[in-house]
Amino acid sequence: MLSKSIGAMAYALVLGVLVPAKLTFGQGQQQVKAELSGVIKDASGARVPRVTVTATHTATQFSREAQTNDNGFYVIGSLPVGEYVLTAELSGFRKYIQSGITLGGGDRKVVDVQLEIGEVTNEIEVTAAAPLVDRSDATLGVNLEEKTISTLPVNGRDCPAQVATRGGNR
Repeated sequence: MLSKSIGAMAYALVLGVLVPAKLTFGQGQQQVKAELSGVIKDASGARVPRVTVTATHTATQFSREAQTNDNGFYVIGSLPVGEYVLTAELSGFRKYIQSGITLGGGDRKVVDVQLEIGEVTNEIEVTAAAPLVDRSDATLGVNLEEKTISTLPVNGRDCPAQVATRGGNR
């Protein structure tokens, strides 16, 4: 009998202290950042190293920059959610501009780029591109507003009511 009441108190402690703490602290760990990555190639299909790639948030003009590695691969991480313009520049190639890239929380989108040989003054702007597909992850996600989550029905919303729903507790 004593072991059942100790077990019930331990369960109440977990529900009353640790679970709400996890929910409270876990909110700050939601994925509200996103990532862009891809490969930069030239017209022949060869990968191009040392290309400067910039992602600019259209609403705030916040931008992050990266350079492609020796294999022409780039990653721009920790991007706030929103719509972006991606640019790629390297001397001897036309400047590449792609707009309309929308990132949600936790998105990891791949945007591959093909640079064309040309003068630095020439630009290529892509406005109607194929939909972006995250080839690195098969996860589906959705962004929920705080109001949606706070209006979800929860049985009682208090610790004693939660403990009472567990079988074997009195």
